Amino acid sequence: MNKHTIWSKTIMILFKTNQSFYSLSVETLCKEIGIHRSTFYRYFNSKYDLLQFGVNLLWTDYFHSFNKEILLKPFTSSNDFYQYSNAKKLIQSQRNYPEVLQDIQNLTLSKLEDYYKSALNDANNLHAGFIIATINYLDEWNHKAQKPLTELDIIFNALCASSLHKIKKLSQT
Repeated sequence: MNKHTIWSKTIMILFKTNQSFYSLSVETLCKEIGIHRSTFYRYFNSKYDLLQFGVNLLWTDYFHSFNKEILLKPFTSSNDFYQYSNAKKLIQSQRNYPEVLQDIQNLTLSKLEDYYKSALNDANNLHAGFIIATINYLDEWNHKAQKPLTELDIIFNALCASSLHKIKKLSQT
C-alpha cells in the first residue's frame, strides 16, 4: 500500500457514491480500502492531507507541461487539460459539496501560484499573488458574466499586463 493507491481507491469510492469527501470518515475509508487506520496515518496526517496529495496528483500533468504560453492563457489552457482529466470527475462527484469544491480550488490555485512565482522569479510573491487573485476573481465574476474562456484570457492579460510582461520577456529569450 502507498499514497497513490490510497488516493486512487478514495476517488473510486467518491465516484461510485457521490458522497462528500469530508463526510467520508477515515474509519470508513480504511474499511472500504482494506487498510488499518495506522496505515492511513503513516502516509497522511489527515483527510485534508489526502485531498491535497490527490489534487496535486490529478493536476500533475498540467503543471508539468507548463510553459510561458500556458501561463499567459490560464483559462483556456486549464480547461483544455481539465476536459479529459480525473480532476473533472472528482469535481463532478463533489459538485453538491461547496466546501470540498472550495478546498479543491484553493489547493489548485496555491499550486498554480507556485508556478507563477517561479516563472516570474518573484521572491516576494507580489506579482504571483496578484495574478492568482485576478484569476480567482475573474473565475467568480464569470459565473454571472458567462464570457468565453478566450475572452477571459484577454481580460486576464489586460489586468495583469505589468506582471505578465516579465513572462513575455522570458519567452522571447
